Amino acid sequence: MIAIKPLAAAVAACAWCLEKDALHQHPGRMRVWRDSDAMFVATATMAEKVKVTFRIPCGPGETWVALVDAASASRLAKALRTLAGAKKNGHTTIEIERTERSLILVGGGQRLSVPACAPMIEMAAPDTGGAVCMVE
Repeated sequence: MIAIKPLAAAVAACAWCLEKDALHQHPGRMRVWRDSDAMFVATATMAEKVKVTFRIPCGPGETWVALVDAASASRLAKALRTLAGAKKNGHTTIEIERTERSLILVGGGQRLSVPACAPMIEMAAPDTGGAVCMVE
């Protein structure tokens, strides 16, 4: 379980970064990974002028890594914005599960599926350099 609002903000920032990349003719990717006690959402422009990484605390769970393409990141940002703004049902958290070919998000009475692929071996480990934004 993870808070919807910080996740929505992180995904929106990454989607914006991918959409505004001057080298957008190259396929951009958003990396999402789950550590023991946090979810990370990160991307960089192809020229690496802008790199963003968000760390969002969450409950303990299984560790995994997934890559989401730029178009799917934009669709996910729009869907999360809608979920984050809907307070009628009082849902403030969302569950995220990694399957073989997608990320499944369940919350607020909705189920979202976003295509995702496994990263290549050299991209699997989280980048330790650069700035990390702590979202709580």
